[in-house]
Amino acid sequence: FSAIDSSIHLYWLKWSSRLGKFSEPLLWLEERRAFQSLSEEVLSEINSPKIRLSEVELQIASGNLNAARNNISEISRVATTTPTSKADEFELAVLKLELLLIAREPKKIMRALSEYPWKTSNDSEPPEEWRPYFYWYRGVALGLDSQYRNSETELLIAEAEAAQVFGPLHPRTSLISADRVLMSLMGKSNDGEDLRKKRSYIETLVKRLSDSLGEEHPLVTKAEKIIEQIDRGYFNTSGISFNDELSGILIY
Repeated sequence: FSAIDSSIHLYWLKWSSRLGKFSEPLLWLEERRAFQSLSEEVLSEINSPKIRLSEVELQIASGNLNAARNNISEISRVATTTPTSKADEFELAVLKLELLLIAREPKKIMRALSEYPWKTSNDSEPPEEWRPYFYWYRGVALGLDSQYRNSETELLIAEAEAAQVFGPLHPRTSLISADRVLMSLMGKSNDGEDLRKKRSYIETLVKRLSDSLGEEHPLVTKAEKIIEQIDRGYFNTSGISFNDELSGILIY
């Protein structure tokens, strides 16, 4: 680990998270923090907000939630005395929301979205680049609270914002689209024609995701599970709501 290479390390940590490879980068960070002869400059880089935030992302993705919570507490503590960039503030807010999502705390998610840095007294909406996340979290929280119609509306807004910010064919836009379709199937009886159209659309999204992320990527597998549930007739009856199996399909 050299301080001059910290940007490369950051990209590596981000890509590891996206590819579902957690153990090697987490072990790498742990070993370097334990290596006593590292200079203060290098230690400072290892413990910089951007590296720490990427570490939290890996910890959440790997299921090490206690370590993620401890890391977030430390980052928040340091942020009270050290200037923090706007981008880092938003990333920290997103990671806190991820933990609430995993814990299935929809009301806490909605409350967190009403607080800084998502909204301020001067701004009714977050900055453009964060709006897809803002509306996606609102949609997911409403879905977890069984408000499926309202959830679908919020996810439709998130989908449009993502197409504007990332592009209509971007993987993140496709993932939001898949969640919107999933929410549209919840809490009601779905007729055959409607199911066929939605199944066909999910197939298109799976193909798009496979082309960009790879066929074996965990998010592609989750999108494929929506098709599996449609084929099993899971959404043919009314009153379907979230259970452990369906919440595992939700893509985030």
